[in-house]
Amino acid sequence: HDQLIRGLRLRGANIVTARGCTHRCNFCTGSLCFGRGIRYHSPERVVAEIQELVERYRIEGIYIADDVFMTQPERVEQLCQALHAAGLHRRMLWCCQLRVDGLTLEVLRLLKRAGCVQVEFGLESGSQRVLDRMNKRTTVEQNRQAVTLAHRVGLRVFANIVVGYPGETREDLEETRQMLLDTRPEAISLNRFVPLPG
Repeated sequence: HDQLIRGLRLRGANIVTARGCTHRCNFCTGSLCFGRGIRYHSPERVVAEIQELVERYRIEGIYIADDVFMTQPERVEQLCQALHAAGLHRRMLWCCQLRVDGLTLEVLRLLKRAGCVQVEFGLESGSQRVLDRMNKRTTVEQNRQAVTLAHRVGLRVFANIVVGYPGETREDLEETRQMLLDTRPEAISLNRFVPLPG
């Protein structure tokens, strides 16, 4: 289907290579579901799982659904090298979720070389005031820079945006709209803020 990696019709599957998140964004239930720590599968196990999906089920696209894929850069580097060494970069496409802080061209090039075609960023807002209220611990400038870097290495960008966050104003929404117009991500998900128990 074309929703796994937006716009590309692929026989696809979701996988999780690590559960948990080191961050505490106020709108997210991740820490309620998975606790405060992160538990990782080894690069070898992840590659074996992907190989089975490709060979047994003819999977063409994989969505890595980790909350934050890059919490251990050395592990991601090992995984990318293993995917490339196994030739999987030629047999399937994949995408992952990344935070906008701490990104480099080298990291993004490594992902691309290993078969990654799209990165998903939780940009959330183009208003610094709203990002701070969310406890996102990122800046609007980091949002813009991350999209620019991803585009520079030829990766598609999927942008997650939260609208209706408590205290958000029309001016905040206009800043978000302008950020999206300036950065031009290939896909945008507008998520309405809904308070949930806990």
